[in-house]
Amino acid sequence: MKYMLLAIIWISYCTLHSSMITQKFTNFLNRKLKDSYRFSLPWFY
Repeated sequence: MKYMLLAIIWISYCTLHSSMITQKFTNFLNRKLKDSYRFSLPWFY
């Protein structure tokens, strides 16, 4: 049971982390936060 919970947490973390570096998510945050969002992904341009 302990390893199943650990696996679920790890998979959730990896999924969240991978989605945060996508260009779609970055553009979404740029639109929502405007000047407050300072992170950009120049290697996509």
